[in-house]
Amino acid sequence: MQNQTKRSLIKKFIIYPKFQMKLLSFNLAIVLIGFGCISYRIWSSFHDLEKIGTNANLPADHIFFKFLDHQLHELFFPDLLITFLIVIVFTSLVTLRLSQKLAGPILRMKTYFESIEKNPGEAKHQLKFREGDFFDDLPEVINKAHSRLK
Repeated sequence: MQNQTKRSLIKKFIIYPKFQMKLLSFNLAIVLIGFGCISYRIWSSFHDLEKIGTNANLPADHIFFKFLDHQLHELFFPDLLITFLIVIVFTSLVTLRLSQKLAGPILRMKTYFESIEKNPGEAKHQLKFREGDFFDDLPEVINKAHSRLK
């Protein structure tokens, strides 16, 4: 029973898998590139600070180097990883919701036109989109055009 509930929940959110997975992949790529650039810039800055310490002839065990190492490995990168995970979850949920509002109307139009194709002249229902779907002006135009063709 739990497996079926999980499937129905996934089916509720993933209504057009090919399209939605592509959008989620783009989202992940953009977030990865952004965090990769930020991580590189932080690492580069710390590397520059290490050079300054070395050029100042500080000994390798100097508190300055210990401080830099602590800041970089104990604070920045763990915090950056946590932030990355939060951002990827949040942006993925937003992307999934937006993709639903984009894919839903496309699927409804597809099934509407397939029903017309299978039974020309017998399409009795009007095309309707869900509340909040994008392209909310299309059903009216399509329904008017279809009624004129009858």
